[in-house]
Amino acid sequence: MKKLALLLALVMVFGACSAFAEIEPLNLHELPLTEEPVTYTWWVNTSAKDLNENEIYGYLGEITGVNIDWTLVATDAETKRNLMWGSGDLPDIIGQGMFTESDLTTYYQYGVLLKISDYIDTCMPNLKWVVSHEGFETVLDSLKQADGNIYSLPKIESDNHTQVTSQVSINQTWLNNLGLEMPTTTDELYDVLVAFKEQDPNGNGEQDEIPFTYLYGQNWMNGQLNGWFGVTTDFRIDLDGKVTYSPYEDGYKEMVKYIRRLWQDGLMDPEFFTQDYSTYNAKGFEGRYGVFQSYGRYISVKEEDFVNYAYLAPLASGTEVSGSVRFRPDGATLELVNTIISADVENPELLLSYMDMLYDPYYGIQGARGVIGKHLIYNENGNLVNNLEGVPAGYSTFEEWRNATIAHQIPYCTMEEYIPDLIGTNAELVNYKEQSSFYRPWFINQILPWHYNTQEENDALPQYATDLEKYTTEQFARWVSGEGDVDAEWDAYKAQLEALHVKEYVAVEQGMVDRVLAQFAE
Repeated sequence: MKKLALLLALVMVFGACSAFAEIEPLNLHELPLTEEPVTYTWWVNTSAKDLNENEIYGYLGEITGVNIDWTLVATDAETKRNLMWGSGDLPDIIGQGMFTESDLTTYYQYGVLLKISDYIDTCMPNLKWVVSHEGFETVLDSLKQADGNIYSLPKIESDNHTQVTSQVSINQTWLNNLGLEMPTTTDELYDVLVAFKEQDPNGNGEQDEIPFTYLYGQNWMNGQLNGWFGVTTDFRIDLDGKVTYSPYEDGYKEMVKYIRRLWQDGLMDPEFFTQDYSTYNAKGFEGRYGVFQSYGRYISVKEEDFVNYAYLAPLASGTEVSGSVRFRPDGATLELVNTIISADVENPELLLSYMDMLYDPYYGIQGARGVIGKHLIYNENGNLVNNLEGVPAGYSTFEEWRNATIAHQIPYCTMEEYIPDLIGTNAELVNYKEQSSFYRPWFINQILPWHYNTQEENDALPQYATDLEKYTTEQFARWVSGEGDVDAEWDAYKAQLEALHVKEYVAVEQGMVDRVLAQFAE
């Protein structure tokens, strides 16, 4: 009862806060869910130390009658996962890290997993409330397997991520210092970079500027430069739904030639091929970059230096298509491979009603972000913020403390209107909001809604992808560094891609795209 008393005390303390009305429980379940206490087993891969001592789960146990016996797998998760599946002795709840998408698409066909879709209408009013909101309407469709049923519970978050995982920033202060115009073509950018190299735009009398750079090897966040040449780093699904493999397209060759030109003319960071993530960002924090590409400006530039930079719009390169590359769909961000339930679980109605409590943002936020009054407190605006001053002895940082006592890996729902000050710092919001808005008019590709692949797709795509990615990455480095000639070797390169089954790879991807687009058009 001590845990219950603590939580009730917190409610009394914070009930007076102006925003608390927006973070109170939905109360869509009649409580308790059961008069006789019931315990379910839950395995999850997490760094948390002891969730049995987490106040929110103790409180949920008090008000629902349902308790959780946690098994927290912090190390060697793959081996333990394989042993779990091999034994056939499954816990009631199988959490994130203890199954893969392939496990899900395989085992549901054998009747091993609970068909959750049978219980949503009757047992999960909070989840139904969530998916009734704008931006969340396709959540249930995203969860469906090939047989049209749902076997998993997702993590659902507001549209608090950028639709583009790459931005290009140009040093506007340096442009102004040298009297230069904003470039609109790749040729104009080249001239700007030469000026950045030779004309001391930072005015310190040293040639310490780095005209152009991006983080080599992090293809997923290097999309905008590729977009100038009408390609991505892997597949591109054009606006009509046609799939192409970008490293097989002529625009990719033009992109490689452009980067090669910048490299050989000394306009790129000499450590481009060797530096790590922290080194790359440290140079940005020193203000040494003229033009740089990254996931978000806030990662590589001090917030007080934002005023020195502007987003660089997609540049015309002479290719048939040029623009910006998007990475995420609009609306809610889903983590589909989060939680599944054994088909042998006793009283699935009770368990699904309990799990539904976590789709109430009030409980979901506390289960995944931190307990109100402990990890989270209200600020002067009445909004929840991290309790950075409340870190107890034995922990060096807030994140270390929270990660030891909270499991981010649970299924839950958060909505931005409930936690406006928790979705990111002001610097991160530049990434989340302004960046997506800036690049949206130039998207050259579409992104599929969140979805599961079929078992056949999961089997086929990786077997092609590994060899193709390895080969294209090696060739890119050879060509940019000058060890090879992309023009002279292009035909042989494409022939090798075909030998590595690039056409079959595209055919499988095209079939998947057609299937998913048809599914969401219904």
